[in-house]
Amino acid sequence: MRALELLKSNEPLLVEDDNQGKKVKALATSLNELMAEMNAQITSFEEFNASELNGELSNKIVIAKSLAEHFAGNKLLKVDLAVEGLRNQEKTQINNYYAVKTKLLDVVRTIIKEASKEAVVSNYDIFEGNFVKCEPGHEIIILGDRNLNVLETFLNELDEQLIIEGNFDRNQAQPVDFNLDTLNRNIELCNRKNNEIYGAKAGKMSKVETYIAKFQEIGQQVVVFYSYKDALLEIGCTEKGVRDYEHELSKAYIPLKKTLSKELKVELEDICNVSVNEAEYPAYNVEETAPESPSFDSIFETKTPSEPVQND
Repeated sequence: MRALELLKSNEPLLVEDDNQGKKVKALATSLNELMAEMNAQITSFEEFNASELNGELSNKIVIAKSLAEHFAGNKLLKVDLAVEGLRNQEKTQINNYYAVKTKLLDVVRTIIKEASKEAVVSNYDIFEGNFVKCEPGHEIIILGDRNLNVLETFLNELDEQLIIEGNFDRNQAQPVDFNLDTLNRNIELCNRKNNEIYGAKAGKMSKVETYIAKFQEIGQQVVVFYSYKDALLEIGCTEKGVRDYEHELSKAYIPLKKTLSKELKVELEDICNVSVNEAEYPAYNVEETAPESPSFDSIFETKTPSEPVQND
């Protein structure tokens, strides 16, 4: 078997003998323990890496990257930090793996030096490039140049083979998917009523059109947010950030909804299943107030896609 197979077999490479010197015995014990620890790191990383590629973690990363693109520049949600948190999970796994590898190889190098002056007993010999387990009672002695190739081969093969890379970067962002059917019905209703009521009053009709356009713009962000509110929390966005952003959305959306409902005498459908006390948000006076939401605009700097992918 090759060095990596030996490592994964959970069999000790060196004999721990009370008749050995304390230092050599301690090194043999340390090596055998580090082999077991390295094997555990390999198993842990393989499971993590598989999840990053095809498992639950992969889905989480894709969602995080997708939402980070859509909410890029959002000062409250800070989805980019959630993405970085997921990336750091991979970094931690890799760092832990290589920390154990470094310890393992350093111990082997130390044993090679010690073997130049004190005998080390190995449970394995090298035969035609493969590690072969010795028969009980026939373990080999490593001393000076004698059988040193056992340790050198073990060291060199593991140094070459214990190399890993994560799958985080293989997960790509996808277009954010949301359903605008209800919002679009509201917009169509508002446009129709605006034309019916103010069709002969170009100035008033134009003012209401401005409100409808803002209502559509903010409404789309409301749909996106409530479609992915739970996902934002699951990927690592803070509860405070999500709560604050939700509040800003309400401040921007509800006055527009109330204004259009009152001005056009229509009942607009709820675009999301959420309970908000609309009494806290006063309507605009169309004749006096422009439908601006500077607070909302200042914390949300992304551009709304012109043709979003929609759920059926």
